[in-house]
Amino acid sequence: ECEILFRLLYSYFEIVKKNIADQVPKAISLKLINKVKEELCARLLQEIDSEDKVKQLSAVSDEVKQKFEKTKETLTLLHESQAILRDLSYSTV
Repeated sequence: ECEILFRLLYSYFEIVKKNIADQVPKAISLKLINKVKEELCARLLQEIDSEDKVKQLSAVSDEVKQKFEKTKETLTLLHESQAILRDLSYSTV
């Protein structure tokens, strides 16, 4: 019976040892990732803390403004064309 008990305990400790060997690197990686994430967030907040930086980062470039205006004009023309076509289809019916 002692031999059976010894083997069972040995098997149990081998399983525990394997589980710890699997979990320790994961726990260390998680701690490192969380630490880096916290430091990165703090640093980014420091960088964009000033109002000028926020305005600069959220500013729209001239090229985007031009594309927006052109798209807006095209949309207006499409709406007008759609209204004309609708009027034509009603007048022919």
